[in-house]
Amino acid sequence: MVQQRLDVMAQIKLLDLTDEANALTKEILASGLLPADADRDAAHIALAGSPRFTKWIYC
Repeated sequence: MVQQRLDVMAQIKLLDLTDEANALTKEILASGLLPADADRDAAHIALAGSPRFTKWIYC
């Protein structure tokens, strides 16, 4: 079962962290809304809100 999940995960395309999303990630962390060590969560939020991502989802 674990190997099946790893095989599926290996096929998932990773999105590049754009300069805009990177800047937003830093702003989210600086705001204090998330803990300082939640950089992956902040990047997730920044990418999910980027026009490039939403265009990819809805195409």
